[in-house]
Amino acid sequence: MTGEAAVPLIVLSPSRDPVEAINAVLRRAGHPVHCTWLPGVRDLADALAQINPEMLVCAPASADDAAAMGAMRDAVAPEVPMLFLHEAVDEAVIAAALRCGARDAVSLGNIERLRAVAERELRAFRLERALNGTLLSARNYRNQLEAVLARSNDAIVQVQEGIVVDANPAWLELFGIEEGGTITGQPLMDLFEDDCQPALKGALVACQQGRWSDHTLKTSARLADGAGIALELLLAAGEFDGEPCVRLIVPARRRDERQLESELADALRRDPGTGLLHRRPLLEALAERLASPARAGVRYLALIRPDSFAEVERQVGVAASEQVLAEFAGLIKAQLAPSDLAGRFGGVSFLLLLERGNERDIEAWSDQLVTRIRRHVFRSGQKTLTLACTLGLAVVPQHDADLDAAIADALEAVRRGRRAGGARVSRLDRSDADTRVQAYDRIWVTHIKAALMANRFRLVQQPIASLHGEDQQMFDVLVRMLDEQGKEVLPSEFMPAAERNDLLRNIDRWVIGASLSFAAQRKPDASSYACRRTACSILRSSPGSIRRSARARRSPSASASRSRRRRDRPMCCSSRRSPGR
Repeated sequence: MTGEAAVPLIVLSPSRDPVEAINAVLRRAGHPVHCTWLPGVRDLADALAQINPEMLVCAPASADDAAAMGAMRDAVAPEVPMLFLHEAVDEAVIAAALRCGARDAVSLGNIERLRAVAERELRAFRLERALNGTLLSARNYRNQLEAVLARSNDAIVQVQEGIVVDANPAWLELFGIEEGGTITGQPLMDLFEDDCQPALKGALVACQQGRWSDHTLKTSARLADGAGIALELLLAAGEFDGEPCVRLIVPARRRDERQLESELADALRRDPGTGLLHRRPLLEALAERLASPARAGVRYLALIRPDSFAEVERQVGVAASEQVLAEFAGLIKAQLAPSDLAGRFGGVSFLLLLERGNERDIEAWSDQLVTRIRRHVFRSGQKTLTLACTLGLAVVPQHDADLDAAIADALEAVRRGRRAGGARVSRLDRSDADTRVQAYDRIWVTHIKAALMANRFRLVQQPIASLHGEDQQMFDVLVRMLDEQGKEVLPSEFMPAAERNDLLRNIDRWVIGASLSFAAQRKPDASSYACRRTACSILRSSPGSIRRSARARRSPSASASRSRRRRDRPMCCSSRRSPGR
């Protein structure tokens, strides 16, 4: 009851005073409510559909207002608890509120009772919602299991207390039962020869008690035409209509337990309405796929959300709108490639991982899907309607892919597309920027590696003059890269790509070696030198200085220098003659 998520409430009253009072009472009680004020009944239907509140508080001005409020709530959201707010409450007021569909009547004069009633109704609403969700999941899982059993090539019959309660088509076909016939309600032993019945009865009891090991039972069955057939039965404990049962299975071929388990597990991972993955299995599959690099081409996340789906629910109803959404998902599945991943991300949104050859292929696929959905005519009973959607694209980097960041980009792309009017494909600018940077880096990495192999880096020495007129023998040494035509390339051109692709160390080594060679020409026995913009500092031109430079490369200051690299673009080396040495 005291979760951090905001509790949506609707307060229907002529003035805002009850809103502030109810908000204060419930927040002091530890409930982070978010109250929406409605001044009139005419806005109640839209608010109930859009806000999806957990409680409705109404302050009717008359008996007619109370009846209208109750009728509107019952027509749009009958499961939402409704309270009537009056100046004073007695038995007659409460009885009148109950007749209009309210759960209770409260007043601002008795704050403790208002808080207790509100907490009671919120708790009851949440428990009812959780129970309905559990029942719906159970029905879905049973439907999925029944679908697997019906499609199975294995002959399967379910038995409770020796009576057949269900048999799939393969079992009926095996025993020669004509199409449309049934054996439900018949004793199981009538299907088997007399000399096999004792062993079968013992096996049923052992399986129901959990004492049956995983092995087959050889029996002789009696077919519908009176002929006999030898069978090998597999027995497994199960459940039918909430009661324990025993399943007898005749494999059509050698039983593949792993395949059946895989099919059952896959059925539980998918949304029964759309056939796409549930949210959690989808995120797990995406994380697993992104952990390995793409074989070729590009990867994009696509988030698809129907536009104005609340209008569809108002036109055809909430239950029928689910069928429209299933048809919408069918259009998406028809466009998917074998390597694509797709699932229901939440509500009416669908998340896809697309792998294509290049960005133009992604854009062409997205435009084709949006156009196809916009032109498709959806049918629900006697009604027909059209539906547009917004598709948000987010590029997934080839290296260091961040699933959360990519999903956030796709969500932002959808929001921008819907603000622009919807019915379109929307991409983020930073996705385009990432693509351009990757293409830019691929070119410069090739040039940098070729220049290192061909020794096409140069140091440019700039002498530093003293303002006192003394010859300090100091130089700033700047690094340049030569292209294949011998033209100089400034560090600002190639250093960002080198930093992003871990090539700075190679350039640092070249600068250190070239700087030491330059310093050696300036009488190293009487000079001290310092190399800046590299990963190390050379204190003196001696073998010990080189060892100190290696230690500096491993020190924490080296990692700190990485944060200054973009700021210190030019590489330089100073050589200074020490007057006292």
